[in-house]
Amino acid sequence: MKQNKGLKIAIIILSVLCALFLAYFIVMLCIHLRDSYNPISKEEFYESVGDGLKIPVVEINTPGSDPVDKEIYKTCSFQLSNAQDESHNIKVTIKPNNWDVGGVGIRVRGNYSAKAPKKAYRVRFNEPTSLLGLDASKSWVLLADYYDQSSIRNYTALSLAKEFDNLDFTPTPNHVALIMNGEFKGLYLMCQQVSAGSGSCNIQEDIFALEKNYPFLVCVDASSKRGQKKGRDYFDIEGWYPVEIKYPDSHERPSEGDPVFHYIQEYMTAVITSLKTGQAQKVSFSDTPLGFEDLVDVDSLVDYYLVNEIMYNCDSAYKSIYAHKTPEGKLKFGPVWDFDWSMSQEFELPYVRSEIETASQIHIKDRSPLFRSFLKYEKYQKMVSTRFHEKKQAIVDLCEHLRLYREIIDPVAKLDALQVYGENALFEYGMQYDYVRLYLLDRYAFLEKYYKT
Repeated sequence: MKQNKGLKIAIIILSVLCALFLAYFIVMLCIHLRDSYNPISKEEFYESVGDGLKIPVVEINTPGSDPVDKEIYKTCSFQLSNAQDESHNIKVTIKPNNWDVGGVGIRVRGNYSAKAPKKAYRVRFNEPTSLLGLDASKSWVLLADYYDQSSIRNYTALSLAKEFDNLDFTPTPNHVALIMNGEFKGLYLMCQQVSAGSGSCNIQEDIFALEKNYPFLVCVDASSKRGQKKGRDYFDIEGWYPVEIKYPDSHERPSEGDPVFHYIQEYMTAVITSLKTGQAQKVSFSDTPLGFEDLVDVDSLVDYYLVNEIMYNCDSAYKSIYAHKTPEGKLKFGPVWDFDWSMSQEFELPYVRSEIETASQIHIKDRSPLFRSFLKYEKYQKMVSTRFHEKKQAIVDLCEHLRLYREIIDPVAKLDALQVYGENALFEYGMQYDYVRLYLLDRYAFLEKYYKT
């Protein structure tokens, strides 16, 4: 009897384990099916959108398969068509295995986003090239916004930031339909790459002709240590995240002693230390101690904070925090970047819940060592409040723009959603698009009361 009872218990346990395994298999299969990315052909795309195509089309062809590498550019042809201004349509033919003037290369970009089924890309022209009438730049990005089912968080944030005139070099966002190697890859956001150079962040100088006050572009990012060398590519500041030097790159700096690296490290350390302590700092590049306002363009930090707070961009606490400096000027914060996870405290796909309640919270300043230190001073609190009321109408105008803008991207966005997110895609895309606009309206109402005049 005891043996039979034990056998029954073993069978029950085995059955439960089998059921759990089957459930796990089904869940994994569903995730796989959901994450499977099956682009439609170029011909199917044009047939589907028909006369509804109201955004530019970028067509890229590469030798062989699509680009998969994050470091190595593949030579490609590049064509931009259907621009609102026909003079902005361009075509660059392919030059196999030849990086000539007018040549184009493409590679995968991003860290976490590079793992997504829908890839983001960086396109590099051999010569500064103007796209859609914007300032010429060598490097352009095609943001996939895979983790944003609304497809407009980055577009919304960059459009908002363009209204804040103390933020230099804010990329101008443009939605395009991407066709690569004969397949429609989806709706993409095309803008200039945040980098030092013509048209994007024009701070380049002959650093070898300078003895101090070097120009630089840095990015504070918790992931900077990946593949980077401390003391060459990045440095740490106590109580903050790694600071990665984007410009001048290590190969552009003196090979011996690297005074540029040491200058940037000393400058940024003085910025953070003076902000935290409220005391001027002794630095080698000045005869007198320098305080926070001697080192930083405070108006740029006010605008930088407000854009991130309005968008409830939790990522801005620890990543993609850009700052730049010219030889003659103070440190300026910006350009703003990376908002695909904004308007939410957490993230998951699909969006199974609303976080509209966060629209009535002040959260970013408490998560960020930078903003927390900055906003402990009453003087800067008042500057933020005053600036919000100067610029609050831009939020209302942007909400109205988004209401009308949906008609422009809808035909392409719906095709994108169906091939990326699956059978519930149209509901999830539409719900999230409306969510972003309604979130902004709620955010406006809350912040108008919070920032008392």
